[in-house]
Amino acid sequence: MSRATQLQCNVFSFDYLDFDVYLNVQAFYRLAGYTVVKHSDLSSSNLVVVLRGQPFDIYSEYTGIVHVYDYVKEFSIDYSLYFPCASLIFLISINPEPSYLTPESPKLVHVSGYLPVIPEIWFRSGLRKTYAKPLHIANYKPNLDDSYQKQLIYLSRLDEIKLFGSKWEKVGISTVPLSYMSANHLLARAEYCYGLMYPYQRGRSLSGRMWQAPINGCYVISEPGTNIFHCPGVIEAHDYVDIIQRLPQDFASVSTESVAFWTHQTSKLACDLQLLLRMHTLKSEVRRARFLLFKQHLDFYWTIYVIKNYQSFLSSYRSFLRQVLRRFV
Repeated sequence: MSRATQLQCNVFSFDYLDFDVYLNVQAFYRLAGYTVVKHSDLSSSNLVVVLRGQPFDIYSEYTGIVHVYDYVKEFSIDYSLYFPCASLIFLISINPEPSYLTPESPKLVHVSGYLPVIPEIWFRSGLRKTYAKPLHIANYKPNLDDSYQKQLIYLSRLDEIKLFGSKWEKVGISTVPLSYMSANHLLARAEYCYGLMYPYQRGRSLSGRMWQAPINGCYVISEPGTNIFHCPGVIEAHDYVDIIQRLPQDFASVSTESVAFWTHQTSKLACDLQLLLRMHTLKSEVRRARFLLFKQHLDFYWTIYVIKNYQSFLSSYRSFLRQVLRRFV
């Protein structure tokens, strides 16, 4: 297919773009023959993909197909109001059909499924399990009364688990943020990790750890009622403390099962969305995604380094100014 006739897919994420989700989505639609872009100009677009949030505008001139992925709060939004002239709107969700999907709205199509997952991007072969202590990789959530987050804080203070992410200093825990690549490598070296979802997501969507960790043979301990897609390697537990003593250890089997599960689910998703994946280009797409993952890794830590050193410079400069002022004032 020539560049002039190649199909274009515009990816929208209106409140936040999860980079790991985007890499999967980008590879998925590129495998389906699309050029993937993130800008809002739809004049050359053949397909619009909505990942998160509610649109700010009404795209009344767009007449192509829309794919909406319900994995945060999108199931309650009627996207036909924002894309009134779209030929078809596919709503991809684990949940049952929403009330606004009626026989009177034939251009709205419900697809039972989840986001595409390309295991080859995330699977790390040859990494030994060096973290026997469970991990939790996520930012602190402002859920003051959430019993599961309280248990994670309790376990961290006992040094039973290791926390990574930002904003944990709000509860007196020192942590470091991670790039997506660092998090991926940690999960590949870990035997177990804890999941934690916002209350409004539990039983409605999945945590990203539910696919990325088991692909690498790392079990996920998650809240009751959250494994609604029956993902391999996810262990539901009400008591995050007690479960530590009763965890399975078949890490290699979990990895094999999870890779097969997500390969099948992504293939089924493509079929349900009437897409034909060109699997002969998979290796090149994996290389491309891993390059972008590495680039984000470098950008992430360079930004932290610059900010840290800039703050150190400001502190030294202010100290110098104070000394000068004391001498002359």
